[in-house]
Amino acid sequence: MNHFHDILRTLVLQHGPGVLTRRQLVYMFNDLAPQHIRQQFRRVLRQSVHDHIGQNLIELLNRHNTTIPETEIERITYQFKRQNLYLPELAEYVVKCYVYALTQQSAPPVPFNPPEEPDRADPGYHGQRRQQMRWGIGAHINDSDDCYAGQWSMNNPHGVGVRIGRHGIHYAGQWAAGKRHGRGLIVLPTGETFVATFHRGEIQHGTLGAFFAQDGSLVIGNMGPNGPEGPCLRFAPDGTRHQEMYRNGKRVNH
Repeated sequence: MNHFHDILRTLVLQHGPGVLTRRQLVYMFNDLAPQHIRQQFRRVLRQSVHDHIGQNLIELLNRHNTTIPETEIERITYQFKRQNLYLPELAEYVVKCYVYALTQQSAPPVPFNPPEEPDRADPGYHGQRRQQMRWGIGAHINDSDDCYAGQWSMNNPHGVGVRIGRHGIHYAGQWAAGKRHGRGLIVLPTGETFVATFHRGEIQHGTLGAFFAQDGSLVIGNMGPNGPEGPCLRFAPDGTRHQEMYRNGKRVNH
């Protein structure tokens, strides 16, 4: 058995569909899989057990009488890919393998081709390279578990990409030479969100943007390094509009 989906299907035939819900699945998989398959899928398989992929699919299978609607498969795939931003194609393939192992309602999934092997001197990076540098499309997880996925140039984020910070500060948008540069969106741990123009890593003062506040308000106006700046229009949660003044991201009149 040289493919992940064949191994999952064999486990289901031997032990029943419930095997895909057990925490022992990873160890049972290791007993059957060749070494290169174990290395490639061990981490994402463990994540799939943690996220109850098998259990969710079996419940859907029982509810819909031997088939799983494509919309439900797409929903589970989307959620699982969000948990595996470093390799979304691998996460998508794993869900397809679960569905195939349980139902065989479709042809066997096309085997997943792993990305270029990470450089031993750069083990956290998966993706394209040029001249032994990160260059092209790729993802990197550093020692602090911060993750960046997107375009690279000369070892730096450059182009369009997403950075997921372990402290809850996330950014999606344009980059240049490793810094936020251009249009982008920042999500803070509080849930507050900035949509703004960035220049060399900072919100560019005086450029039009939007701020989504914790109370559900939307503020539109010029942005500064700390948020809305100057006269802005605030849309309150009840639908009313208010012309207000902001300084350093704080409202100064009511």
